[in-house]
Amino acid sequence: MQNKPISEALPFHSFVIRRRGVTLPRLAAALTAVLGVAVLAGWALDLRWLKSVLPGAVEMKANTAAGLLLAGGALFILPGRPSRSMQWFGQALALVTTVLGLATLGEYLFGWQLHIDELLFRDIGNAYNLIRGRMSPYSAIGFAAIGFALAALRRPAMRLPVWLATALVVGIGALSFLGYLWNVSELVSDRWLPPVAVHTAVGFILLGVGALRAHWRPVPRQGRRPKVLARVEAKIVSGFIVALILLLVGGGYTYRHNVEFANDLQWAVHTQEVRAALADLDALIADTGSAQRDYIVTGKKGHRDSFAVLTAATSEQQKLIERLVVDSPGQTKRFAALEQLIAQHAEILAQTIDVFEKQGFAAARNQMVSGQGGQLMQSVRA
Repeated sequence: MQNKPISEALPFHSFVIRRRGVTLPRLAAALTAVLGVAVLAGWALDLRWLKSVLPGAVEMKANTAAGLLLAGGALFILPGRPSRSMQWFGQALALVTTVLGLATLGEYLFGWQLHIDELLFRDIGNAYNLIRGRMSPYSAIGFAAIGFALAALRRPAMRLPVWLATALVVGIGALSFLGYLWNVSELVSDRWLPPVAVHTAVGFILLGVGALRAHWRPVPRQGRRPKVLARVEAKIVSGFIVALILLLVGGGYTYRHNVEFANDLQWAVHTQEVRAALADLDALIADTGSAQRDYIVTGKKGHRDSFAVLTAATSEQQKLIERLVVDSPGQTKRFAALEQLIAQHAEILAQTIDVFEKQGFAAARNQMVSGQGGQLMQSVRA
């Protein structure tokens, strides 16, 4: 009995082999569509980990998730050989994606109020949310570009514009993803130009790579020499990709190390600033006590005025330190206790001056000898 070829024995396998040119685009399309559906489910169920992935990071907006779903559907349909009706449907999805991107971009550029930002869900997020529900302008550009590229996917005359559009989409996704990978604050935490969410960046990379692969039409070559050249080209491209990956990993490690070093240096400078402010506060408290004693001993009005000025300066210095430690709950709690001690010490000084002015030097001296002010001062310095 004659054995049948594998392609005849396994018709499905043969179909996959014949259609392997669209495997990557359809895989990218399916992953992107699943990503969009997952985020829409996150909005419906109010699951923040689906909307933002990273704690405290920008959320993928509902319109962005819908755009990924539309673009993923178009990319799944158009690269193969769909029927005329399916082709029209795929191009319609691509055009709707383009319109979504252009409409959002118009809202940013021209101040349009199209009321599409919260059309699907009400947005109550706080992370880098310049306008509630509105996707990043970078996402809007990405959707306009990928929608155009998918709509023109089957037109050979549009080869160059499609490549440029897909390269733009991949660039937006890759730069945003590297921003999260390298912790580039300018790319992931800008309040004036809302950043792209990390899973939006992944979606754009998938869409761009899938569309680029779907539009790629290799020119048939004949003869042995072109095959050899093709192998050499493949090796060159593979080497370039490996070198690029190593460059990105090395650059990311170096950048993150520099960022961490800069943050540590900034914290060291901040610590010294707090220490200097505390030393100034200590000096002001001591000078306030000296001005009080000088006034009681001499009775000169100038020392009384100095006491009032130094008391006000002490209060301002406390406000400065309070602002410096506001980012540390533990230090804020300790400084609140310190402020209570300083207030008690200032109150005793003022009471002693009041006793001096009403009852004379002897009564004021007796109150000073009681030692309450000295004990409070020791507690303040401790």
